[in-house]
Amino acid sequence: MSGCVWDFESGMPLLRAAWDAALAIDSELARSLGADRRLPFSRPDELDELWRSTDLEEVEVGKISAGADYADLDDLWFPFAAGVGGVGRFVQSLDGDARARMKAQIGNNLGNPKGTFRLVADAWYVRGRVSS
Repeated sequence: MSGCVWDFESGMPLLRAAWDAALAIDSELARSLGADRRLPFSRPDELDELWRSTDLEEVEVGKISAGADYADLDDLWFPFAAGVGGVGRFVQSLDGDARARMKAQIGNNLGNPKGTFRLVADAWYVRGRVSS
């Protein structure tokens, strides 16, 4: 049996940059949409404990990474502007000026990438063997 969950605490630079920008613009609304919410079973020790509590054997927890390439900041911004996910819902609630500030802040949080850039995200995996 195996499972995988994104490392939302420190392994998702895109979402961290976006939520930090949202918190700077309207912290109350950002928090209501999950800006600083910690998800259960999203840490390696919690996954290990969960798998072991079900009597799985040979439990192993580790980290994997995946990258995404963006043509530019507009490419990264598009899903948020279209309303995708919690960040997208936040963006949809903003007026035009606030949207522009948020987009600029995300870029700033990511080091102001110019042209094509890549972001790498981490996830925790856990696996164990069902006892025979």
